[in-house]
Amino acid sequence: MAESSFPYANEEEIHEGRFLAWLSYPGIIFGLLGLLFLVPMLAHKENPFTRYHARQGMFLFLASVLVTVFFWIVYGGMLVSIIDLSPVAWIVTTIGGMVVITGTGITIFVFAIIGTVKAASGKFYRMPLIGTMAERWFPNMVPKTSSQTQRRDKMHCRNCGKELPPGAEFCISCGVRPLNGNKFCQNCGAETRPEQEVCLKCGTLLKREEKSPGRKTKLIALLLCLFLAPLGVHRYYMGRVGSGVAMLLLYFSIFVFLFMGAMRSFPEPVWIGLLVFGAFALVGYMVWWIIDLISIATGKMKDRQGRKLGETW
Repeated sequence: MAESSFPYANEEEIHEGRFLAWLSYPGIIFGLLGLLFLVPMLAHKENPFTRYHARQGMFLFLASVLVTVFFWIVYGGMLVSIIDLSPVAWIVTTIGGMVVITGTGITIFVFAIIGTVKAASGKFYRMPLIGTMAERWFPNMVPKTSSQTQRRDKMHCRNCGKELPPGAEFCISCGVRPLNGNKFCQNCGAETRPEQEVCLKCGTLLKREEKSPGRKTKLIALLLCLFLAPLGVHRYYMGRVGSGVAMLLLYFSIFVFLFMGAMRSFPEPVWIGLLVFGAFALVGYMVWWIIDLISIATGKMKDRQGRKLGETW
């Protein structure tokens, strides 16, 4: 299909969305971590670029789960019935099944890597079959914003209204950053009031570039939560030392309870109880981690001073 058939997203939407859109794919390689597609999907509900990749990542994850479950149910049933009939047929079926599941796994791995790279690079990418089916079955998951019907190759400075090339770092007329103002719409250049959130002329959401000294940024907090959550580092970064230590102790308790229970050195009721406590600790930690991920991505989590995380990625 032609490139023009992709949903339209302007330069600002792509620049803002690509920092979360890539999360739609890599988790699929690690099984249930494929649910990470929920982070960009919930964080950027109005961004067509992010939602496009999140929808495709969701469909790839669902397809991988369905294929895996179907394969092992059907394949396992076949092996049980064939082994009693002929050892040779059982060996052939086993080898054939392993080839199929290995090929499927490699395909999903390749799709996930390509999708991650494309999304992080700010490019749309339609996976063969997967992408087409996702668009056909879930057409309303990608928002139809005003930018889809009104394409623009330029933006306007929100401080002076000067028309600028897309992605300009500074306005050549007033010298400030294009979004560092509240007098004009960045899409059509119409005059706006400071309290406005939507342009009354073109319907575009008005964006602002908010900065404050010492403010923590969303990207750093998100990466710390994604890769170093067991140590509670993302909470230390935001000044929440107490809850960071609590997260570390909870994570450590998982291994303590499960290890002591697995040793079976105590009476049966005791080691069973330890395993149960370990399981509950693991579930509690995973729920806490997912909530923190979504809270950071959606901008709902604040630092110790009660300030929102900076939008500057």
